[in-house]
Parts: sequence; C-alpha cells; structure tokens
Amino acid sequence: MEKYYENKINEINNLLKNYYEDERNGKFLNNEDDYNENLKIKNKIKELIIDVNNDDNIFENEKQSLKNKILKLLGENTGCVEDCKIAEIILKELIEKNIINQNNVDYYNSNENTGRWY
Repeated sequence: MEKYYENKINEINNLLKNYYEDERNGKFLNNEDDYNENLKIKNKIKELIIDVNNDDNIFENEKQSLKNKILKLLGENTGCVEDCKIAEIILKELIEKNIINQNNVDYYNSNENTGRWY
C-alpha cells in the first residue's frame, strides 16, 4: 500500500516541477491563472493527506510517516508569499479536521523552503 502512496507523491512532485517550469517560461497569461494552477496542484497534496488519513489498511505509524513525506513535498515547494498563503490554508484545514497534528506541522515547518527570503 505504501508503494501506491509513494507513486502518488511522485506524480504530484512531477506536476509541481512542470508547474514551476511553465511559470519560468511565462506560460501563464496572468497572476490569477498562475495562482489557480498552483492552488490546484497543492490541493492534490491536501487530498492525498486526507486519503492516507482515511485509509484503514495502513497502521497509524505508517500514516504519520506518509503524512510527513507528503508535508515535506509541500514544504519543499513553498517559497514565495503566494505559496505560504496556500500552504497556510491547507494546513489550517487539515488541523481543524484533526487530520494532522502539531508534530506534522513542525515537520512541515522544518522543510519549508522560505529560508532564501530571510
């Protein structure tokens, strides 16, 4: 089962790579199109975390490990203000629904890619 989620993580990672390449190449006609594509892909991260949480076929320790892998992907792809706002919305929703906990948030924060701005 973990292999299934690893494949999903890789799929989202590839979508993010393509998104950032498109962004660098000026594919998006305006900021709204850019934001919407960014949000769409990052919502796939949120959906995957929810899927892992709801999967009764994996043990809790595996769920936590998978959630952290997925949150690491989010953190590594959070760098600018727009990314931070999107991540904040996603994390807030997952916390409010008790899908992730403070340890998961701390792990996300340790992988957030905003250090280049400080």
